[in-house]
Amino acid sequence: MKNNQISISIIVPVYNVESYLEKCFNSVLSQKFTKWEMIVVNDCSPDNSQNIIDEYALKDSRIISIINEQNKGLGGARNIGLKYCKGQYIMFLDSDDFISDNSVLEQLYSQGLAYDLDVLDSRYNMLENDSVKAILPNKFKMLNEKSYTGKEYLDLVSIMPIVAWNKLYKRTFIEKHNITFKERKYEDICFTLECLFKANKIQNTEVIFYNYIVRPGSIMTSKPNKSSIEDAWSLCKDLESLYLNLNRNSQIEKSFFYSFVSISKLLSGYDNEEHKSEIISKLKRIHRKYRLQILSANKLGVKQKILLYLSPQLMSFVLNKVK
Repeated sequence: MKNNQISISIIVPVYNVESYLEKCFNSVLSQKFTKWEMIVVNDCSPDNSQNIIDEYALKDSRIISIINEQNKGLGGARNIGLKYCKGQYIMFLDSDDFISDNSVLEQLYSQGLAYDLDVLDSRYNMLENDSVKAILPNKFKMLNEKSYTGKEYLDLVSIMPIVAWNKLYKRTFIEKHNITFKERKYEDICFTLECLFKANKIQNTEVIFYNYIVRPGSIMTSKPNKSSIEDAWSLCKDLESLYLNLNRNSQIEKSFFYSFVSISKLLSGYDNEEHKSEIISKLKRIHRKYRLQILSANKLGVKQKILLYLSPQLMSFVLNKVK
């Protein structure tokens, strides 16, 4: 397929998910819309994934197989994929997830093209044991009657999925701003917030196209270790930089302050006491630095402000009790 015929580039990082690959790939191959390329990045997967990738690549020339020389994680694998993209729009699809019915790529591309969007945002299905556990986010104000700037959109949407994969992105927009993923866990939060903030035109859509599978052993369900705690702290510092450099945007502010709570939650299940004490000390210092700003945060409710002002650990405890 010629470059000018590729409408959507789909980046699929692969690591140790051989039992999910066929469903993931078939969900793309079944699309009526044909002007796509799927860039599959094998991130040094130790299982049979590459054999499955090779089988599909032989059947369909739109599937491009790339093998990393060393494991780079989700963020690094996606960054590699970004270097190979030729489509007008980019979608990120995790290899243990899948997209919905066979018309969604056409619907998404048509909306992106019609309004010349930098980003198209959507809700998504969360699946557990082959059934829909939830459609997230629960509160997602539909604003797709017109386009918004990223700053307007961040202010208008009350609850937002800060993930990379439930969206469509204009390739030239990402390239212009040189937006890339962090090469660590929690890699897509800063990428997503930066894309949303810098977008000139953004909409959301009623099309729920992405199916996120909750599975044992994934990053989201695994027990915290030293690496994941350090990555969470790095995320907190990266969010602080975004908050300070992007006009202290209220949605980024909320994400930054909530990172205090996320670290506290991880620490509650962490058993390396020496390292735990070190991170708690860092968390206390950054909490003291921004404690007063918490009380004026626009995107936090009164109860959230009070709990977080008093202690991130207290807020984490209360949130767990509510669940």
